[in-house]
Amino acid sequence: MIKAQGKMRLSWDLLIIALSIYQAISIPLSISFAPDVFNSPSVKTWDSLVNLVFMIDIILRFRTTYIDPISGEEVMDSFMIANKYLTSPSFLVDVLSTVPLDDFFGGGIFFELLGILKLIRVARISSVILNLNVSQEIKAGLKVVFLIFLMLVYIHVMACIWYFVVEIQEKWIPNMDFIWFGNPQVFDFYSGDLTKSFWTSFYIGFYLFGVGEVCPRTQAEILVAIPILILSSIVNGLIIGNMALYISELNKKNAEF
Repeated sequence: MIKAQGKMRLSWDLLIIALSIYQAISIPLSISFAPDVFNSPSVKTWDSLVNLVFMIDIILRFRTTYIDPISGEEVMDSFMIANKYLTSPSFLVDVLSTVPLDDFFGGGIFFELLGILKLIRVARISSVILNLNVSQEIKAGLKVVFLIFLMLVYIHVMACIWYFVVEIQEKWIPNMDFIWFGNPQVFDFYSGDLTKSFWTSFYIGFYLFGVGEVCPRTQAEILVAIPILILSSIVNGLIIGNMALYISELNKKNAEF
């Protein structure tokens, strides 16, 4: 059995977190921007190895102990461990996001979108922070850094979603490019450098996160912008609220000294 709070499990979780961060960046980019480098043999081989690691992680979850929330004791029984994992939402998420269903069913955008579920693994950072053998002050500081990271991942995902939507009809104009309205360069966002298009989208992602105006022009853009802005207002409140809580914990610890 693998101890839930052992060094081996901590090292493995750090590896899973690092690979999850990589996929949190690469998967939205691959779906929305489809850069040519992601189709190279080396990148495809690397992605296959990453998926293999995630499959191994599913197997290891069946052999990893857990702490009973009621008794506070470590559960070592393999049947109870397997039953807990199988009945948890994380098992379904892990299977759907890891098993290469697109290879079995001939691909398609739906199976590509299932890969986004891998982003949920990033939340494992929170449990790793809780299990660290450090002071509460350091844990509170790490939680603040984690919230900032989550905010950047959310902005990145929203930016990729927005680019995916506006590229369909290529009518939307970035806010800062309205000065070129009526000139051909106003649509350089679509035909120009892909790197510039990404960073422009990332900039718009801050507008979406801050519930700002993104000036949708088509009906599809409006229908996508509305739920994104509603979701962003909720995520914004949760992140800022929790960040204020953790910072107050830091200030409380400093006041004690």
